[in-house]
This record gives sequence, C-alpha cells and structure tokens, in this order.
Amino acid sequence: MIDRSKAIIIGTGDVLNIKSGNMVCISKDKTTLHRLDRSGRYYAKLAPTNKIINNYAQHNKQLLEIKHKINEIKSIQEDYKNKQYEINRLYTEYHQVLKNRDYEYTYSYYSILEKVIEAYGKEEWFIKMKKLYGSGIILMCDRSIDGFCDRLVAEYLGYNFTERGYLENVLGEKSDSEDRIDRDIYIPELMVDELGREQLILPQRYKRVLVKVMDVRWRNGR
Repeated sequence: MIDRSKAIIIGTGDVLNIKSGNMVCISKDKTTLHRLDRSGRYYAKLAPTNKIINNYAQHNKQLLEIKHKINEIKSIQEDYKNKQYEINRLYTEYHQVLKNRDYEYTYSYYSILEKVIEAYGKEEWFIKMKKLYGSGIILMCDRSIDGFCDRLVAEYLGYNFTERGYLENVLGEKSDSEDRIDRDIYIPELMVDELGREQLILPQRYKRVLVKVMDVRWRNGR
C-alpha cells in the first residue's frame, strides 16, 4: 500500500473525480481545470498528441454507432429469423473495435512514455516530478477527450522489477537494502472530494495490452 505521507505519486484519476489535492493534469488543454473550477497544474509533456486523441475519438464514434444499431435491432418487437445472429455479430464487432482502440492508443502513447519517462529513467523522473510539484501528486486526465493516458502512466511506472530507491519514491517504502526485487507496483485510481476524502475505485487495467505493446515494439526495434 502506498504511504501517502511520503510517496511522490499517490494515484491517478479522471478530472471529473478529483476535486482537491495535489492535482497535476496531463493535458495540453490549459482550460481543462478552469472549466471544472479546479485548482492545479499541468504536465503537458505526458499529454497524448492530437493524432492519438483523434484516432481515439474515431474509435469511440464507431462504438457508439454499433451500440445504436444493437439498440435499434433490440427495439424491433417481432423475433425475426436472424435477429439474434445480427445482435451477436454486432457485439463481436463492438469488442473488436474496442480491442483495436485500446491497442492502437497504447501503442501510440507508449512513444510518449519512452520520450518523457524512459529518457530519464523511472527513478530520476520521480525525483524530477517531486522538484516540480512536490509529493502526494494525483495525475489526472480528461477521460472524455484524452483517453486513459493517466492509467497507462500508472501501469508503466508500476510494471517490472525495480530498485529499493525507486520503491521508496513510489510507495514511500524505506529499506536499507539496495537489492533489486522482482514485483509489480500498483498505483491506484482515486476519487477525491472537496474535503480531501479519498475513495479507491476499481479501474480498468491496461497492463496486458501495455506489455504486449512493449514486446512488439522491442521485437520490431521500436
């Protein structure tokens, strides 16, 4: 469990769900926090590019269109011969578009993770973030526009073996040992109200698709 009194990043969240705390928004739109009457700062280096956002929006449009077709067919009263077949086919198409959306988004966004975080090394990047924003950071993005970039950052930072010093920066764990350990770290998804009361929520996990992207990029020489 993350020690919130020591950890540099304590969680991530949708801008709609984070209403107080040390808020850092990873968006290029500098009006995001103002529109929602939030106080906070921006770290636009981790923001998805317009190309990534537009591709994400196009997939979401396809998903809405498929949902609309499914609802149209379901609304037909008579149970014609191929009705259930059509519904099942559309559900299959829906899940394939969703799978493609998440993979393409992750594949494209990973280049930003490489450029912004891997260029420093994870531990050095945390130190840099502390100098910029202090401790107890909650990374946020506007999920309706920017996609799930904050959760990819969380999955990326938490994935694979780490050193004790890195664990201290992430979790607030203190240890005299400098041994490397092999374990993943979970950076949680949060909801925080105006009074600072936190609630852990169960996010969709993107670790599997992230690891797949990392493997494909490694085999293709990035």
